Amino acid sequence: MVGYLVGTRIREARRKMGLTQRQLAAAAGLSASYLNLIEHNKRRIAGLRLQALARALHLPASALNEGPDSAQLAELRAVATAQGGIDPGLIEAFIAQFPDWAHSVAALSRQNHDLREAITVLSDRLGHDPFLAETLHNILSNITAIRSTAGILSTVDDIAPDQQRRFVRSIHDESRRLSDAATALSAYLDRASEGAAAAATPEEAVDSFLQRHGYRFPALDAGGSVAALLADAPELDSPAARSMAHDLLARYAGDAAALPLAEFAATAARLAYNPHALGQHFGGSQIRIYRRLAALRREDIAAPRFGLLVVNAAGQPIWRQPLESFALPRHGAACALWPIFQAFSHPERSAISALSLSDGTVITALSLAEQTAPAPVGQTPNYQAAMLLIPDDSLKVISAWLPQPQGISAVGTACAICPRKGCDARSRAAYLTDIPQVVG
Repeated sequence: MVGYLVGTRIREARRKMGLTQRQLAAAAGLSASYLNLIEHNKRRIAGLRLQALARALHLPASALNEGPDSAQLAELRAVATAQGGIDPGLIEAFIAQFPDWAHSVAALSRQNHDLREAITVLSDRLGHDPFLAETLHNILSNITAIRSTAGILSTVDDIAPDQQRRFVRSIHDESRRLSDAATALSAYLDRASEGAAAAATPEEAVDSFLQRHGYRFPALDAGGSVAALLADAPELDSPAARSMAHDLLARYAGDAAALPLAEFAATAARLAYNPHALGQHFGGSQIRIYRRLAALRREDIAAPRFGLLVVNAAGQPIWRQPLESFALPRHGAACALWPIFQAFSHPERSAISALSLSDGTVITALSLAEQTAPAPVGQTPNYQAAMLLIPDDSLKVISAWLPQPQGISAVGTACAICPRKGCDARSRAAYLTDIPQVVG
C-alpha cells in the first residue's frame, strides 16, 4: 500500500510547488510520460529516481515513501468503523490525496473524543460530587437559620436583651459559616474551571495521578515502596486523595508480589492472555488477574490493551481504568445495562458481552463478581465485580479462546449524557439531547 501511494504523494507535492509534469520531469532527469505513469501509481519508483524527484521537490525521500502517521491512520479507521459504509482500504489514499482534509477529520475526531470525556467528567461533578452537594446543603442551611433568626428579631417586639444578644450572636455565627462555605465553594469552582479534567475532588486528583503513570507502576513491580511514589505526587494535595491513592497503590503492590511481572507476562503470552487459564495457573482472585492484565502493556511488553472497572456492591468505583473509546463515570451512576452490575446476580461466574455505545463503538467485555473474603458465620459476604474491557485491536490477539458473545447489547455511559431514546433502564433525563446517535 505504501509503494502504491508514492505516486499520489509526488503529484500532490508537485502541485503545491506549482510545477507542471514536464518541469518536474526535466528537473529530475525523467521523461514526462514516465512521470505521468508514476503519478498515477502505474509504475513503482524507488532508489536513485525517487531521490532525484525528492531533490527536485525540495523534500526528503522519506516524505514521499513513508506511510501516513500511524496515529492519524488509526483515528481515521475508527471514524470509518463508527460511521459505517466507508471502505477502510481507501483511507491511506484519502490521506495521500487530501492530507489537509485528512488532518482536519482526524483532529475533529480526537476533539470529539475529548469533548465526550469532558461531558462525562462534568456530568459526574454536577450529579454526584459529594463535596458540591454537601457544600450547597450547608449554604442553604446557613441561609435558612439566618432568615429564621432575623425573622424573629424583626417581628417580636418584647424580646429580652439577653435573648436579643443570643439571636444576634447566632446570626453572626451563621453568617461566618455561610462565608466560609461560600469561600470553599468559590475555591472549588476555580479549580474545576481550570479544565474539564482538573482535579476538583479527591477522586479526580487520584485519577490524575493514575493517568500520569499510565495506571502502571514499574517501581512497585520491582518491589519499591508505596511511600516513595506518594512522595512525588503533587496531584494528591489533600489527605483524602493521598489516603485513596495509598490504598490503591498498596493493592497494586500486593498484586505485583503475588503475580511477579516477568513471570506473569511470559505466562500470559503463552496462554494468549486468557484470564481463566491464568487463574488456573496462578490461583487466587480472578479480579486480581484482571488487574494485572490491565497493567501489563508497556514499552517493553507487547501485551494487548485492556480497560478495567471494579465496583463494590453499591456500584461505587474501586478501580477505573478507562479506554479512550469507553469512558467510565467517576462517582458511580454508570449505565445500568453494563454487565458488571448483572454479575452480582451470578457471582463467581464470568460472562462475555459485546457492548455497543451510542456512537457505534463496540467493546467486548468480560465481567465477574467474586467474594472479597470468606464471611463469618451468619454475616452477609462482601462482593466486588469487575469488567475487563477489550477493544478491537486486542480482540484479534485473544480471539482463539474467547467465546462469541450472544448478540450485541446497546448501552450508554451514564443516563445524564446518553442520547438513546426509549431505554427502559433510563433513571434520569439526559442533559444533552443533540448528540449524534448511531443505532446499533
